[in-house]
Amino acid sequence: MEVRDADLLLHVVDISDERFGYYIEQVNSVLASIGAQDIPQLLIMNKTDLVDDTICLFVQRRYPEAVLISALNIEQVDKLLPKLEQKLFQNRLCKVFLPFDKGSLASLLYRIANIQKEEYQADGIYLELEISEDDLHHVQDYLLT
Repeated sequence: MEVRDADLLLHVVDISDERFGYYIEQVNSVLASIGAQDIPQLLIMNKTDLVDDTICLFVQRRYPEAVLISALNIEQVDKLLPKLEQKLFQNRLCKVFLPFDKGSLASLLYRIANIQKEEYQADGIYLELEISEDDLHHVQDYLLT
């Protein structure tokens, strides 16, 4: 019951175990059998410190959405946070150009988005930001490609 109420499942896999592919299939089979197959899932491939780089390359190609880490390496664990936020909040990275007369929108963006870069230019404000899919409509008219 707890699994079906989850917003996000963290599926941690030991890639040093040669049967990791089988275990992934088994977990997904159980999730399907309890009606939880549609819950967003982040596949975390752990113990990269115990396998050859060739195995990591194979895993990354077979599971491109997976995050490869060694829980013993804090820098690799830090890679998880952006992926978690992206999956959980369905955040999107955007480049936006706001005319100066849209200052109130800029204020709103500072409350609802993560501003990563801000540049004041002659005719407006250039922003690089991470924003939820639910809030994307606020900047839809100002997105840069």
